[in-house]
Amino acid sequence: MIKGITKELLKREYLGNKRTIKEISDELSCNYHTVLRKMVKYSIPRRKGSIKGSFKHSIEFKERLSRQRMGSKNPAWRGSNVSYKALHGWLRRNKPTVDNCEDCGSDKKLEISNISGEYNRDLNNHKWLCISCHRKVDYTEAGRERMKKNYVFRAIDVKGRYMKGL
Repeated sequence: MIKGITKELLKREYLGNKRTIKEISDELSCNYHTVLRKMVKYSIPRRKGSIKGSFKHSIEFKERLSRQRMGSKNPAWRGSNVSYKALHGWLRRNKPTVDNCEDCGSDKKLEISNISGEYNRDLNNHKWLCISCHRKVDYTEAGRERMKKNYVFRAIDVKGRYMKGL
């Protein structure tokens, strides 16, 4: 009965009688996708919400859901026990940005620098520094000691392998 799928039949049943594609295909004893292909061929528009994933939540609902699962309310929240990259991403999103370096006042590119050596989510424990000031802070003797305390350093050889004994 596949030859009996006409444009008029599909318009009458799908658009007029509000039947589903599944109902039409069952009545005609044919495959769901056959009816769907014919609808595309005849340029019969799909009803809103009939395409999987076409339902859209309102902006208000999305914002409310986002607020409900933000920060420590999120099941994936790990507190201060996160990686360096994740902590700095959190800091960039939550620490108010400034236009100039907090040490020298330069308007060059800024990075977030840790002050105390304790890597945590305390916004007062970090400041925005230009690259030059950030390197000066991190590469002083105190900065190197602070980094040794917080990170496991491994020497890597030219081929990208970890060197033994370090």
